[in-house]
Amino acid sequence: MEKVSLPIKTKIAAWWMIVSGILAIISLIQLFSPPPRPEFGGGIVDIIGIIIFGPILLVIGIVFFTSATLLFTKRKLGWWLSTIIILPLGCFVLGISRDIIRFHPLPFFVLIPFLLLLLDRKNFWKVAT
Repeated sequence: MEKVSLPIKTKIAAWWMIVSGILAIISLIQLFSPPPRPEFGGGIVDIIGIIIFGPILLVIGIVFFTSATLLFTKRKLGWWLSTIIILPLGCFVLGISRDIIRFHPLPFFVLIPFLLLLLDRKNFWKVAT
């Protein structure tokens, strides 16, 4: 039986999601680190950031790793998880980061694999079946 490799856009999207998941975990760790000097932060804004961004970044990191792993194993669930869950998460984080705390580049890292997966969906479904 001949092994069929993943389409190139799907591979790029899966690796991109792994890197974005790592960035989400690093951002989560950065949230819990103290500011270098007290005049640069602290107070209620940082507490709200930890309460809101902490769980969101953890969920994004876990979902990215899970969906990328499922994409590499050629499972349809990985494609659905990537397209259905990641887009709302990215839009939600974009809305929160613009309105409450500060700009966060993670939503833009979310949208790129989403677009790549949508562009290459026919080829992935052929490989996954």
